Amino acid sequence: MQKMEFVPLVLEENINNGFKKVFAVGEENVLLVKEEDKYYAVENSCGHFGMPLESGTINHGVIRCPSHAMRFDLQNGEVINNLYDDCHAIKVYKIAVADGWVGVEV
Repeated sequence: MQKMEFVPLVLEENINNGFKKVFAVGEENVLLVKEEDKYYAVENSCGHFGMPLESGTINHGVIRCPSHAMRFDLQNGEVINNLYDDCHAIKVYKIAVADGWVGVEV
């Protein structure tokens, strides 16, 4: 099994609840979120048409796509309200905090 690599994204001291920002991690765009003192990292792409999720609303660990109202669980990426047959779960990244940095493991 390949060892995961920690990719630091932002200093923890610079993140408050409501934080939402997209980071390029290799070839992927990762949306980092802090809500209710919890961190989440998911792909910045809706599982329906691939629209960006960064401007979506977040409420109790769920993000709502601003384009088609699809909702995704930020913990596991699962679709909460599958309004379309062709919608799939979104990728979730493992969060890590090291030396004051919040990042993802890839």
